[in-house]
Amino acid sequence: MEMSESLENSAENQDDENIDDNKSHRRDLSTLSEDCKMPSDQLVARYWLKHKLKTRESSREIIEMFEHHILEKIKQNDKNWKYCCQFYAYLDFIVFVELCAYYGVRWEPCNVCGLVRYYYSTNQSLKPAIVSPSNSDDSQDYNASFSYHEIAV
Repeated sequence: MEMSESLENSAENQDDENIDDNKSHRRDLSTLSEDCKMPSDQLVARYWLKHKLKTRESSREIIEMFEHHILEKIKQNDKNWKYCCQFYAYLDFIVFVELCAYYGVRWEPCNVCGLVRYYYSTNQSLKPAIVSPSNSDDSQDYNASFSYHEIAV
């Protein structure tokens, strides 16, 4: 009997330790509730962008540049904004498309200039930023890093 009692006590102690270990690995549920409110394409875009941020150092600058630009456009009071953008690298284009999906901005190929047109959407909204702006002393001129132009509505 002593052996079985010893095994039971050992199993109970191990369960208690596992419970304590699990508490330290729990996910922050506040972000989960935010996730549930987001449409699936926005959720997929956010996870893709966060993954790129963690796995590719060069992605941070690209995401930060385009995110800053898109957020400027979303914050405009005008609901008739339209711009075209030229991309110099494929990764830039993919990051831009994923940011548009995350923030709900519409985009399509432009028939006039052959670039990518992005514009106001009723689904667009401000969300938590993927990258917080760098804290450098000199203000970065994001608009000098890629070319875009406004389209008359």
